[in-house]
Amino acid sequence: MKVTGDAVIRANYSANADIVLDRRDGVIAVNESVLSFDGDQTYVEVETTPQTFERRKVRTGLSDGIRIEVVEGLAKEDKVKAGAADEAAGKRS
Repeated sequence: MKVTGDAVIRANYSANADIVLDRRDGVIAVNESVLSFDGDQTYVEVETTPQTFERRKVRTGLSDGIRIEVVEGLAKEDKVKAGAADEAAGKRS
């Protein structure tokens, strides 16, 4: 950390910080709650016709603990079935 200008660092104070190790822009990302797992395989439910869903295998990438990059298995126009936590959050807003 480099202190610039008139900034002062004092002992016994606390601070919060986000440490970004990697970043990807322009990718497909979904809430982690929509993922399901079977052994070492990862799946999402994708709408094929209104209210009809198919289980689709996906390969994931970076995650921030809430949203996760989908590297393979989804297209931008695919509609992914919301997880229970997502549906509850939508009802609260």
